[in-house]
Amino acid sequence: MIPEKLLEKNKQVQITLDSPRNFRISQTNPKKKYELQNGTMFQITRQYGVNEDYTHIQDLYRGVIKSGDYKLPFQVPTKFGMNSSFVYRNSDGLQQAKIQYKIYLKISDLQSNQVIIQKSIPVYINSRFKFTEQKRESEGNIVQFFCIYRGMIELSIRTAKNLYKPGEVLELEYILNTTRAQRCISKVEVKLNHYLSFIDDDENERVIKNSTLYTTELPGNPAGKRSDILKHSITIPNDLAATVKMEFIKNHYILQVQAFSDGLLTSLAIPVICQIPIIILERRKQEKPNLDDWKFITQTQDNNSFYLFTSQQQQLFN
Repeated sequence: MIPEKLLEKNKQVQITLDSPRNFRISQTNPKKKYELQNGTMFQITRQYGVNEDYTHIQDLYRGVIKSGDYKLPFQVPTKFGMNSSFVYRNSDGLQQAKIQYKIYLKISDLQSNQVIIQKSIPVYINSRFKFTEQKRESEGNIVQFFCIYRGMIELSIRTAKNLYKPGEVLELEYILNTTRAQRCISKVEVKLNHYLSFIDDDENERVIKNSTLYTTELPGNPAGKRSDILKHSITIPNDLAATVKMEFIKNHYILQVQAFSDGLLTSLAIPVICQIPIIILERRKQEKPNLDDWKFITQTQDNNSFYLFTSQQQQLFN
């Protein structure tokens, strides 16, 4: 069982099983069916590769099935920090990756050792992270370098958080300090970069995508002066896929701020660079699975059979 502290969210599903006493195999439309309602998380599966790791198994019901409807409510826990559903395929189809979740339903007759029904359907899952304020005051967030005239420039950046949904506004705060520099900061460049990489069996990381989603130039700072807190707003693009960090796929975003010094050899100077990782949660609407064809016909006429309903949470990795 998954420890209680790791359970973040439960979704309820309801099964209705109708087993009429007068059921005959010759019936054109036998009244034996089941339905899933009120959400859909009977079994969650993450598919990537072929290896299997079962993390949760739960027996839902064991009993005699008689005529009528049986509502069997149950809950399936989802682990905190699950990766989002993710699909990537390039134009020629040679590079592709998928993280997919599925609902599984399996109903077995214990007397005949027969599987009555086994169905699956993909569902979209979005990651869940804790919203924590990102303090950008550690040693690594104030980056310094010596200018060509032995002056020193300081840059520090801060965001209120690092988790955003597409379309949300990111508020950036930054400070420029040239009190010990002989040259001014000519410009500040802000970028939001996107990186997608795959890790193969040899643990070699291959960069599949490296692109700049947003870039702008902001004013600099005179020599010998420390600026007040400067602010800049960035609207996160609406079409971004969710951040994914797992053993085989990394889809991540970096907010990068660079301060360039002024001088004769400005083009040769190394800028001050600060970076903050940005976690993106897709604002995709939850799709309702189509369960119209989820109906079954049993081959047995015994109305007093034992059925085993099993809910499993399964993760498939490469």
